[in-house]
Amino acid sequence: MTFFNLNNFKFEDYVKNLAHFGELVSLGFLVNRVIICSEKKVISVELYDSYFVEDNPIYNYFLELRLVMFERSILLALKLFYKDTNYESNLVLLSVDSISAEMIVSFIRIKFMQRSTFGQIIMLIRTLLLSMKKLEGVRLDFSGRYTRRQRASHRSIRLGRVPFSSLENVIDYAEGSVILKYGKCGFKIWLNKVN
Repeated sequence: MTFFNLNNFKFEDYVKNLAHFGELVSLGFLVNRVIICSEKKVISVELYDSYFVEDNPIYNYFLELRLVMFERSILLALKLFYKDTNYESNLVLLSVDSISAEMIVSFIRIKFMQRSTFGQIIMLIRTLLLSMKKLEGVRLDFSGRYTRRQRASHRSIRLGRVPFSSLENVIDYAEGSVILKYGKCGFKIWLNKVN
């Protein structure tokens, strides 16, 4: 496997940041990682499906369509970076329960950069978190200038329980920030996952 190929890094960034162009997040996928094997000409993309619905035939048809659209966008990217279409793409769907706090923070950052409103982002995250079965609780903290007001606001959203003083629970934590029209905004997330 070739690791120090500049094109590999550029391509990986491009696939991960397809969301910036509206293609990826509108399809409902979150990219975990991209593995490129130049010798075998195989590209593996690990995805989480944020629209996860269990045992629904309409959803399964919709999922297949989204996977085809995403695969096409990868093939177009291959032409851009490698001038080659002989690569084989392999899409790996991961369980929604394995989504980390870091992934949700990057999802929030991307949605803010796409100029989504605060309410839209909260609704998307809520549907994503409710589809996770191995989750006991979540806490989201937002602070900064999200609106025109001169003072920064602080909003906290809590679902379930997130104990900070217990060693028994596994707490997944991540924080991030984004520069918006009115100033810098930060967000933190705590996920209380079942062992």
